[in-house]
Amino acid sequence: MSKRQRVLRRILNLFERDPNLMDTETRNRVRKRRIRFWLVLAVVFVFVTGYQIYSRNRTFSKYEVISTIDLGEEHNSYFTKFGDYFLKYSNDGAAYMGQSESIWNKAFEFDNPIADVNGDYAAVADQGANSIFLFNTEKEVGEVTMPYPIKKVSVAKKGVVAAILEDTNDSYIEIRDKENQVISSGKTALEETGYPIDLAISDDGKKLAVSYVSIDGGKSSSKLMFYNFGEVGQSEVDNLVGAYELNDTILPKMEFLNNDLLVAYGDDKLMLYKIKEKPEKIWEEKTEGEISKVFYNDKYFGLIYYRGSEKKPFEIAVYNLKGVRMAEYKYTKSYDSVFLDGKNVVLYNEDSFALVSFSGKEKYQGQLSSTARAILPTGKEYRYLVLYEDRAEKIKMK
Repeated sequence: MSKRQRVLRRILNLFERDPNLMDTETRNRVRKRRIRFWLVLAVVFVFVTGYQIYSRNRTFSKYEVISTIDLGEEHNSYFTKFGDYFLKYSNDGAAYMGQSESIWNKAFEFDNPIADVNGDYAAVADQGANSIFLFNTEKEVGEVTMPYPIKKVSVAKKGVVAAILEDTNDSYIEIRDKENQVISSGKTALEETGYPIDLAISDDGKKLAVSYVSIDGGKSSSKLMFYNFGEVGQSEVDNLVGAYELNDTILPKMEFLNNDLLVAYGDDKLMLYKIKEKPEKIWEEKTEGEISKVFYNDKYFGLIYYRGSEKKPFEIAVYNLKGVRMAEYKYTKSYDSVFLDGKNVVLYNEDSFALVSFSGKEKYQGQLSSTARAILPTGKEYRYLVLYEDRAEKIKMK
C-alpha cells in the first residue's frame, strides 16, 4: 500500500468506526481526531477562498524589472513566446533567446519571414518563397523546401509542418514531417472548394483543418474541411473526414486549442469543433460586431469587438473550452496586441499596457519606460517579458 493510500485509509477509519464498539477513552480520542480534521479542512477552505478573493481584486501600481537580456540593435525583428523564453526572427535569421543569452542562432536571408510555434517546435518560413526552417528548443531540426511559394504555415507539437502554397494560378496544401518526408501533397480544386485562406494542424500532426473561401455572383462563402492522416482517414478519399458549408460566412482564422478541439473565428460567428476522429460541431455563437483581434491558449479563447459609435468602443469576450463566456469588459483605449495570463487579459501597444481580470477588474494601466516591440507571457502569473529595440526585460507586477 502506498503512502497516499495509507493516509486515505486512516482518514476513512475515523468515520467507519462504530462508537458503540469503543470504550470511553477511544471514543474521545476519535472524536478529537474528527474535530481536528474538520478544523484543518475549514482553515484550508478559508485560506483558499480568501486567496481567490484577494487575487481577483488585487491591483498593481507599478512593475519591477527583475532581469535584463541584451539584444543588440533589433530594429526589424519579430518576437513570439517559445518554450520557456522567446523566439526572435528577422530577415537575417532566427534565435531562441534564453535567460541571459541565445540558446541557438540560425542565419538566413528571408524577404518576408513568418513563424508559427507549437510546444517545443517552431517553424520559420519565407512567405512568398519556398524555404521553411524547423527548430526545437535545443537546436535547428532541419530545412523544408516546398515546391511552390509559401502563403501560410502551421506546425504541430511533434514537428509536422503544414503549409498553404500558391503559384500564379493554383493553390496547394502540403504536409511534411520533421525529416522532410511528404505526408500529403495536393492541388486544391478552386472550382469545387474555393481558395484556401487558413489552415491548422493538430498537436499530433495527424489532423488538419483548412478554411476555403469562394465568390459566386458577388457573394462570398466558406467551406471548412477536415482531414485525418491517421488510421481513420486511410479509408477516406483524400483523407477527407468531414466538410462544412458556411454560407455567407468568411473563416479567416482557426486554431487547435488541444489535440481534439478546434476554434474557428468567422466574420459573423464563432464555432468549436471536436475532432476525436471525425469532426463534430459542438458549439456556435453569433458575433456581436466587428472583430478587432482574437487570442487563445489551451484553456480559453477570446476576441475583441470594435464598435466605433459607442462611448467605450472596445469589448473583450473570453470563453472556456465548452463555449461558456467567462469574461466581458468594455474599454476606451485602443491597444495593438492582446494575450491571456491565467484569468487575466493583457493588452498592450508600444508605449503602455493594461491588465484586466476576467471579472472586469482593471488591475493595472500604465506607461512603459520606452518604445516596446512586444510583451510576452512568461508562464508565471503577473510576470512578463517586455521586448525593446535593444533589450528584453523580465518584469514583475507590484
